[in-house]
Amino acid sequence: MTAHDRKKRVLIAAGNYADAAAAIRLAKGIAPGLIAKLGGLLVHDEAIADATGLPVQRVVTSGGMLVQAPSRQGFENLMESDARAFRSGLSNAASACAVEWAFERRRGDLIAGVCQAAGGWDLLIVGHRSDRRIGPVVRVDPSRKPGEDTATIARRIAERLAAKVSAISMAGPDNVPNPPGGGPDTVRSEQDLLARINRINAALVIVDLAAGPLRGREQLRHLLEASRCPVLVLNAARAEPAIAHTVVIPPPPSHPEPPSGGDFGEGSGENSHPRNNRDE
Repeated sequence: MTAHDRKKRVLIAAGNYADAAAAIRLAKGIAPGLIAKLGGLLVHDEAIADATGLPVQRVVTSGGMLVQAPSRQGFENLMESDARAFRSGLSNAASACAVEWAFERRRGDLIAGVCQAAGGWDLLIVGHRSDRRIGPVVRVDPSRKPGEDTATIARRIAERLAAKVSAISMAGPDNVPNPPGGGPDTVRSEQDLLARINRINAALVIVDLAAGPLRGREQLRHLLEASRCPVLVLNAARAEPAIAHTVVIPPPPSHPEPPSGGDFGEGSGENSHPRNNRDE
């Protein structure tokens, strides 16, 4: 058995059980010959918890209904129920696949949490609820030749799912997309890449955050939203955090008198509304 054929430790991460269930079903389908150990990570979103109980808040159920957000206690009860269901589903999958399993709960942002937890695992599957399981395995490639690990894993998973592999790469704005001669589907920009994936009925999307073209946590978040299916991530622990914007304050004018038109009031100009982004 070569290094590329060695079984992997796979972490399944999600913000709720409905998303986790889709990834668990996928893991059961690809486990033989691929998975050595299964992990589960449930990340409770504190932003959602803080908004619970407010009269104007609404949430969308898994069935698509818009309902009033539960109370804080109700939210905690839902999270406990999700955790029990996640543990049970993970345990059943591990038993069926004859592999070890582990489960953990965290609080905070999903993408930041899963990237931090992924360091002890070979592969990360970020769950996303979907009833679309008939499409291809989509491999997101860098503009150069894809890594052997990514190509091998995509091929092995596609064989297990009886699916084909579709490759999409991002050539950049100065390159010609879809050059003659076939090869991977090529797009010019990240926006084009996400739009192309959004139109594909994918069973799974695979990306290597060390090889690119997507390398950051926010890019992974956008990929998950566009894919609308589980996303398998290589090198998730190496994902680049979001870059915090800084406010640059210009030096005071060299002349003692203000320019014609009056003073700049405090808080006016470009720095009147600094943008504060969280470092994921």
